[in-house]
Amino acid sequence: MAPRAIAEDAPERHMISHWTRAEVERNVSAPILSPVFFKSGSLRLGLGNGWKLFVSKRHPHVTATVFFGDTLMWNRSGMLSPAGFSVVTLDPWTGQRIDAPPWPPRPEDLDIDTDSDDING
Repeated sequence: MAPRAIAEDAPERHMISHWTRAEVERNVSAPILSPVFFKSGSLRLGLGNGWKLFVSKRHPHVTATVFFGDTLMWNRSGMLSPAGFSVVTLDPWTGQRIDAPPWPPRPEDLDIDTDSDDING
């Protein structure tokens, strides 16, 4: 968790146990503005107060879940419930919505490297 950058070498990045329970609860109670769910089971959340939370695939024993209200939306096995709101693709540089046809399904015979965070893999 970090108040700004979550790069591995960021001096402000620490394991969640670095802060008191009250500090963690206060920081993670802010609205999630930028959720990123990786197929490896990693999670990165950008919170409305500027804090960032990252759950690495290198720690599979750490429980990670995201709720929307009382609905469980995501855990390390993937998206679990429909969001109840539209999910759109945004251009990472301009922030503009990208309207494109849906991706075709993944071919059954495709060799998949499940240890990769590469979304194109």
